Amino acid sequence: MPRPAHPRAFTLIELLVVIAIIALLIGILLPSLGAARDAAQTTICAQNMRQIGVAMTVYATDYKEQLWPAEDWAFGRDDRGTIDRSEPGIIFDYVQDAHEICGCPKNKRRSGDGRTSGTLYGAYTDLNFDYTMFDEIQGYRLGQEVQVARLTDVTRAKPVRITATSGDTLLTAMRGVPVYIEESTWLYNQQFTEGYWGNLDQITDRHDKGGHILYADGVVERTKFDKGPRGEKVEEREDFTANCIFARVNNGNANWWKITDRGQKYGWINSPSN
Repeated sequence: MPRPAHPRAFTLIELLVVIAIIALLIGILLPSLGAARDAAQTTICAQNMRQIGVAMTVYATDYKEQLWPAEDWAFGRDDRGTIDRSEPGIIFDYVQDAHEICGCPKNKRRSGDGRTSGTLYGAYTDLNFDYTMFDEIQGYRLGQEVQVARLTDVTRAKPVRITATSGDTLLTAMRGVPVYIEESTWLYNQQFTEGYWGNLDQITDRHDKGGHILYADGVVERTKFDKGPRGEKVEEREDFTANCIFARVNNGNANWWKITDRGQKYGWINSPSN
């Protein structure tokens, strides 16, 4: 009686070939999966900022078309009217669980060395916000005709005023009035977790060497600006910072005024001057 046929086992060489093919496929697919994940995180990040934009616009419709005050958007106040960092701010009146949209999904409010952050309010966190408000834009009246431009060469001096004539050669127009910035983690956001963007603060480069800006008209744009050889770490003479941005009334003959770090009052941006 003939013996039943047994299925032939794989030889060692065949197993090695199969393993090599699987390893090759993984090597091909992993970068694609990583790129897809990065693209998804970038999309979610931009959507987070758009939601902040919707909230600030709705607030403006309730308050004479002006954007909320920089000190109050993120944190609440105590009974004496002092900012209380354990209490949520105005944005929570317009967005439920707003803390979820205040962190970039790629960074998740981690510090520059990558430590995991804690809870936003009332507990330890390395960063409170990945998105911060350009504080001197507070009180901007929606639709107000204000021109904003940036220094073309960030290594130049950052004067308080640039004449209209000089501005033609020194400045590059921005698409609108920037309100929220995806801030660089290193030093100034990590050290000062106040939710503002100004002075030497930078834009992150975590999204394909760029970061997002939310403009007053609700548009979110991913932008790449100059950074020195140390990347996210601060190099004042080589980095694009808030000190590089200027504004003027919508008049070709008007002077340009540096926006940040001069203690401007609420609504100053509607008619920039000294």
